[in-house]
Amino acid sequence: VRRFIINIDILFSFFDSSFVLYSKMTDSNSNANYQVMDLNSNDVTSKLNSVDNDVDSEIGSSLAFGSDISSEQSDREEDPNIDKSQVSTTLTEADMMSDDEKIRLAEFYKELEEKAAKKKKNNRNIKQQAAEEEKNKGKITHLRYKQAVVDYLLYSGASQEEVVALFKPDCILKSVPVLSKWKSYVLNVRQGGKLNKIDRKDLLDRLVYGEYRRRREFYLSVKGQDLINIAKDVAEVENITFAGKKFIASKTWLHYFKKRHSIVSRKITHYLYSVRDRNKAKEKITTAKFVLYTRNDIEEFGAENVFNADESGYQYEFLDKRTLDDKGVKDVKIVGDQKNMTRTSYTIMPAISAAGELLPRVLIVLREQKGYIGPDVASKLFTSPNLFITAGKGGKTSGPIVDKWFEKVYLPATGEKTILLLDAATTRKKEALKKLLIDNGTPDKVTIRHIPGGWTSVLQPCDQYFFRGWKHYVKEFQREIKMYPQEFMIYERNNILMIQAFTHNQLSSPKWRQAIVKSWEDCNYTERDRDERFTNAVDWAFRDNDVLFERNKQCEIGSCENPTLIRCLRCKKSICMNHCFWMTASKYYIHYHGEHGKLLSEQEFDEIRPDPKEYQEWVLKRNTKQKKAQRVFLSTSKQKGRSISKRGQKN
Repeated sequence: VRRFIINIDILFSFFDSSFVLYSKMTDSNSNANYQVMDLNSNDVTSKLNSVDNDVDSEIGSSLAFGSDISSEQSDREEDPNIDKSQVSTTLTEADMMSDDEKIRLAEFYKELEEKAAKKKKNNRNIKQQAAEEEKNKGKITHLRYKQAVVDYLLYSGASQEEVVALFKPDCILKSVPVLSKWKSYVLNVRQGGKLNKIDRKDLLDRLVYGEYRRRREFYLSVKGQDLINIAKDVAEVENITFAGKKFIASKTWLHYFKKRHSIVSRKITHYLYSVRDRNKAKEKITTAKFVLYTRNDIEEFGAENVFNADESGYQYEFLDKRTLDDKGVKDVKIVGDQKNMTRTSYTIMPAISAAGELLPRVLIVLREQKGYIGPDVASKLFTSPNLFITAGKGGKTSGPIVDKWFEKVYLPATGEKTILLLDAATTRKKEALKKLLIDNGTPDKVTIRHIPGGWTSVLQPCDQYFFRGWKHYVKEFQREIKMYPQEFMIYERNNILMIQAFTHNQLSSPKWRQAIVKSWEDCNYTERDRDERFTNAVDWAFRDNDVLFERNKQCEIGSCENPTLIRCLRCKKSICMNHCFWMTASKYYIHYHGEHGKLLSEQEFDEIRPDPKEYQEWVLKRNTKQKKAQRVFLSTSKQKGRSISKRGQKN
């Protein structure tokens, strides 16, 4: 538009034979100098580009062309050093324009100036409005927020002035009279009064959007007409009217509804045909319900009464998967103790609460060839107050082992009413555990909830962060033991038990509580109300390259001068191998902290460690039952005249 106006109104109206362009050139003294340029038809396009760039500055100058010429002439007359040829040329240019043309051009610039000022004012108003909207963004004045403010006023005992001062920065609560209106309105609604227009719209909007989200979670197709039908049904059920008329859900309402919630039409990219795909929506709803039920359980029974237990496999000897070596080396080797121990595993089964606590004892299932630990081995076995030791042929948990753990470990350590989350493994059938509760006379003590199948990696707290931290701690511990200048056979049975007992005692410290709470937060069972950063057990115990976790080079127990093996999470002292694990009088001991973080002596440790005879009695009883069942099987088979092979006898 600017180029067209200049081309038509300025250029062609003043000159007939050739194009002459008046442009404002700023010299070093900031004086406006007008020069004449004769333009051929080929030069018009290039010169108009420079005119387009100078239009904005010309508009803001608001200087009439005639006044510029007159002021320019007076300045040049007063200046004795000015070039006479330039003065004469400028006067000639001014004389070429008539008075009407000067007035016309001045009016043209004045009109442009008024338009620019009006546009600037409109832009300023738009910016002020946008700033006010941004300032008021998120300030809720709907009924649900007014109810929260009024409830605080009624039940906190604070005065109206204090409530206004508290909520004024967060909502449009300007003064005490506004708060009084909110109070009367909320009490009237609670007594069955009618909602105002804003709250009726908010209620309708929330209900329609909730139904829309529910349909999309089931992967159902939703059209615009579906939203209109939903809105009409909701308005009819909730008796929502506007100005005494029935809500019609027009296309305008639909447009702004989709705009508020960022709903657009999308092309369908995938169709679910298989049974598994069709069940995905149902599984998703099932998991959402499970999370909701668990949240309610935590609120009802307390975080300290909601537990999760799961097993995790460990190798008898961990070997690093990667190491530093020279560039170009193809055959990278590291040393290990025994090859079969890197392929043999055992299982641990701890239990954690939503409050960040570990159960006092952890189940350990060792791998034994006979499936149990004999009396001779059990008499020399290391026992600890925080271990419940058993064995199996594969080193895995089974139904009887879990039942015994439930009876001997879980029930004595929990309260009168608890919730236990377990995965859907066959070794933890709900019916068998309920039978144990009935046999013990406490059928309502524990409520067992099975995590939906296929979702344990998302809904099981132990699988989120807890096991990763535990396994990392054990790996680093074994690595430090290998580098320590003292022989210690990691894969031996008692050494494995001592390492796990020490690890459980260390990770039961308050420093590891935030890591357990994080596992529940990652499953959305609890809200994230802790600091994002917490103490990493591995860094605290083994890293000495950081000032925060610096370990002393010598042991800090007594006057020991041995090199440091690990730093204790409880007493914060650096300890050596001899003060971490030791043996006296055919008994094994570990660096162990009891209740209230007290470091136990050998005598105190012996007083609280379990008696191996209890475990032997259970093993012998189970072994007797197996032999009795085998004898019955063989006798019945012989009576029928069947030949039993060695494999059949073994089975």
